Amino acid sequence: MVYVGVQQVDDTILAELSALPAVKEATLVPQPPAPPAAEGKESTTEAKPVTATPVIKIVAKNNQQAVVNVLGYLNQRDIVISSLEIMQPNLESVFLHLTGKKLRE
Repeated sequence: MVYVGVQQVDDTILAELSALPAVKEATLVPQPPAPPAAEGKESTTEAKPVTATPVIKIVAKNNQQAVVNVLGYLNQRDIVISSLEIMQPNLESVFLHLTGKKLRE
């Protein structure tokens, strides 16, 4: 699996990434909600919302070729890449992929 942080993403980009050679699937990783404001504390300045960079999860047939293809695609469309993480499959990720549940759920 490959995780790519980008500045912008939409359904068209995900569909086109999924169609690239060596890529099985491209999905948007759900972002955690912003933490709640502290109780009993009033701020005189307005709190800025927490914004997370969208992360695309790429399930690859071949990690090396998928990375080359995905980076080339994003570069051609001038989409800014903020992070890149390549992960080798482990037992937990395989179980999650097959069942949709974590090992401890």
